[in-house]
Amino acid sequence: MCCPAKCETVRVLRTWASMAKVPGYTRLRKPALWKAVARRIGAALILQRFFRRSVQDLANCEDFAVGERFRPGQAVFRIVEPGLGRGKVYRVLVTSMIYYLGSSPNFDNPYTRRPLTAVELKRLTRQARLQLQVAIVDLWDHKPRVVRILRERHERQMTLDWLVEETRDVAEHLVIPTEPDPVLSLHTLVLPNLTNLMQQIQHLSPSTASATWRSLLRRIAEEPVDLAEPRAADHRVYLSLAYSLVVQASRDMS
Repeated sequence: MCCPAKCETVRVLRTWASMAKVPGYTRLRKPALWKAVARRIGAALILQRFFRRSVQDLANCEDFAVGERFRPGQAVFRIVEPGLGRGKVYRVLVTSMIYYLGSSPNFDNPYTRRPLTAVELKRLTRQARLQLQVAIVDLWDHKPRVVRILRERHERQMTLDWLVEETRDVAEHLVIPTEPDPVLSLHTLVLPNLTNLMQQIQHLSPSTASATWRSLLRRIAEEPVDLAEPRAADHRVYLSLAYSLVVQASRDMS
């Protein structure tokens, strides 16, 4: 009886042979099966990469920078660490890995501090280009440009987050009338301030601007009005006016 690891290897090889349509693969033993599959598909390196991923242990289930578990669909960079028996595979989000390399004086594994090879850095560059649409050149030779691109993106995102947070503060003045003249304050203070913020968001990210407009309108529409209050009718009129003005401002900007 063969050992479980060997049987599993043969089973996977036969699966590859079936996909590659190797004739008579069910009668071949492991060495011949390996050669037949590699010769048939002409990609022995693909087989090696597949087996490295299938037999090695995953060393972590969370990203070192974000601190959250990996989710399906995320761009994940794998770092294979050699070792006795099964090797260790460290997973890092591509964005976290690039930020780490940009802030570190060395190109190394953030978990083990082992220097990354040129092949690994080229693979990271390719993943960034294909999965994140980050138009960067080779990380091995052009670290300053990578750092500049990522720093600009990071600063833009921080500015965008701050602007969105400011619009949320302005939204409170849209639903709560400002005394003594709410309508005058809405026209002269609240709406101009909101328009200025939204113009900056529109310049940085049109999609974020559209989402923010929808959030503002939803905030106004969902504001409760206490009918028992003496000025409930005035509050309702104020909310209707604020809603119409925000709708008009969003149309003028789009």
